[in-house]
Amino acid sequence: MLAFAVMALAVLLVAGISLRSLSNSDERFSGQLSGAAKREQLATDVRGAATRRAIAARNLVLVTSAADREVETAAVTKAHEDMGTGLAALREIAGQPGANASDRELFKRIEDVETTYGPVALAIADLALEGKREEAVTKLNNECRPLLAALLQATNDYIADAQAGGANSIKVAAAAYSHDQLVLVVVCVLAALGAFALGWFISEAVTRPLVRAVKLAEAVAAGDLRCDFTVDSRDETSQLGL
Repeated sequence: MLAFAVMALAVLLVAGISLRSLSNSDERFSGQLSGAAKREQLATDVRGAATRRAIAARNLVLVTSAADREVETAAVTKAHEDMGTGLAALREIAGQPGANASDRELFKRIEDVETTYGPVALAIADLALEGKREEAVTKLNNECRPLLAALLQATNDYIADAQAGGANSIKVAAAAYSHDQLVLVVVCVLAALGAFALGWFISEAVTRPLVRAVKLAEAVAAGDLRCDFTVDSRDETSQLGL
């Protein structure tokens, strides 16, 4: 019973280590998704919002019908709101305890450019709606375009950093997986060797007394009562010898 209990414990140990390894792998994978991938997605959303706002502001300068102006005005407003939402999410990530200096620095670049660029984009839209087309075109060329280029470059740098962080997370996760795999293989080999050893022990514990009892029975059946039979345990086969 003790031998079987040890084998059962070995099975439970292997199962426990396997479940722990799977849990760690899942946590690492989830962490990678919620970390670098989320940063990249948010920065992409911010870049897209900036581009949509710039296009809508430019279109306001070009369109002439009231219906088109209404559509482009709504597009500018929606893109500006999306920009604010994306920046708020990036600001939250940059303020988290796990954020590194690179996260905070790159976000600060995006925020600084947007602080200047946002009012410029809205001012262009206002000028277009007021019919001041020439002023809007001048502001578009002299201020909007350089600021948009700076904002796009800042978001691209942020995305590149997030991708590099994701690649590094994958390397770390792969190394941790290899370590967990090695530990599991070693434990499985030890458990298998232990099972073979316990199987041999159980086999010997059962068959050896039975062999002795069979020899005694054969000797008695042959009329030889001079055989000695030593009982050195209290198991069932020893009781049979008695």
